[in-house]
Amino acid sequence: MITEIYLENVQAFCRLGIYESERRRGQAVIVNLRVALDLSSACTLDRMEDSISYVDLSHIIQDVAKAKEYNLIEHLSKSITDELFKKFVRIDTVDIRIHKPVINAEGFNGNASVRVCTQRS
Repeated sequence: MITEIYLENVQAFCRLGIYESERRRGQAVIVNLRVALDLSSACTLDRMEDSISYVDLSHIIQDVAKAKEYNLIEHLSKSITDELFKKFVRIDTVDIRIHKPVINAEGFNGNASVRVCTQRS
């Protein structure tokens, strides 16, 4: 049985952007995450050790975001995905959307997000 765990609107602070001024100041991004894995034991036995903690997933997002500077949201997405696959070998799919609500670029009006869906190879 494939089960999906969703985290929505997780705030993470990072040094992200193609402009030095963005990375120097840092900024918050909003992360939405879906992970797919077999949680049939958790559904049947009702034991936390058969599942994945939402809190642990959130901490990984936040830790990876603040671990280094990133030029692109795409690279941050891949870094979070790689860490989730590394820490949780039971995860089959990571679908991550990172929303950058503030973009300080002349002539740009709005915000942006990137969605990357990756299956374990």
